[in-house]
Amino acid sequence: MKLQFGHNDQKADKNISVAQFTTNLKNLAKQVTAAGGTPILVTSLSRRKYSSGAIKPDLVEQVKATLAAAADLGSAVIDLNAASMKYLNSIGETNARTYDLAAGDSTHLTPAAGLVFGNMVTGLISQSKVGSAVKTYLKQDAAIASAIASGTYIFPKV
Repeated sequence: MKLQFGHNDQKADKNISVAQFTTNLKNLAKQVTAAGGTPILVTSLSRRKYSSGAIKPDLVEQVKATLAAAADLGSAVIDLNAASMKYLNSIGETNARTYDLAAGDSTHLTPAAGLVFGNMVTGLISQSKVGSAVKTYLKQDAAIASAIASGTYIFPKV
């Protein structure tokens, strides 16, 4: 089971500190394990916010907290934030903006972008420490996976 808290879990108006975010993530992972599942902790997708032509790191504290929680628990983890930033920087801001659901909305994705980043998650899971155990459940689109691997822009048909 993939565990990821969304951007709403990180908003200041929710009064959730990074410490509480970490505790919540660990508790959820422990519940999954107790129920017989295998948690995979996932850092947040980059929000596609640019500065000087490159994506500026975002949700840095939450990314660190997710990675630390996985290390503390010995859980599988994928760093979607780093992978998505790398890909988005390679395709450039103009192309990356085509993934925004609406102009100025750097948080929500178009359906095509969902395919791109869904494929990215699948690839990252397959490379994780649980990848061999779940490979029969994972399927990547070869063209999308190739574009991500080469840092080439793709806007798949939905």
